[in-house]
Amino acid sequence: MYYLWWFGFTAFAFFCSYLMPGVCFFAAGFVLALEKEENIQPFILALIWSFLIDGVNAGPFGFSFLWFFLIFLMVQFLKSIFYRSHSLYMLLLGAILGVTYILFVHAFYAFAKVEVSSSRIFFQGFFLMIFFPIEYFVLFNNYSERRVKNVSHR
Repeated sequence: MYYLWWFGFTAFAFFCSYLMPGVCFFAAGFVLALEKEENIQPFILALIWSFLIDGVNAGPFGFSFLWFFLIFLMVQFLKSIFYRSHSLYMLLLGAILGVTYILFVHAFYAFAKVEVSSSRIFFQGFFLMIFFPIEYFVLFNNYSERRVKNVSHR
């Protein structure tokens, strides 16, 4: 796991979340981690990000845990249909995430009996729908495979 790379991404996503509260900038990083990292590492990242998001967010605790679980389920479902790094896969995943975000936020806040602005939630879902594929492809192109294979010299 490239700790420095993921630390930089976490700082970037956290700063962007500060600029536009409510939009999950960690979603593209989680999808990238599911594809590139091994074993349990993506879930450790999601756990850290969940504590970060829920720690500074005024919303109900546990929202981000369920959000990352939904992203994981969507990725697993779409992975069986499309090639993972295919453009159509990411566009469809972004659209599904945007719509799911709107529905999920409304449902979660209704259960918590917290009133939220529908227009703001729709804007955040639309922004996630548009920004997710762009952020993913930028991350994908900047995430280099730094694993050095054991090369024997003769």
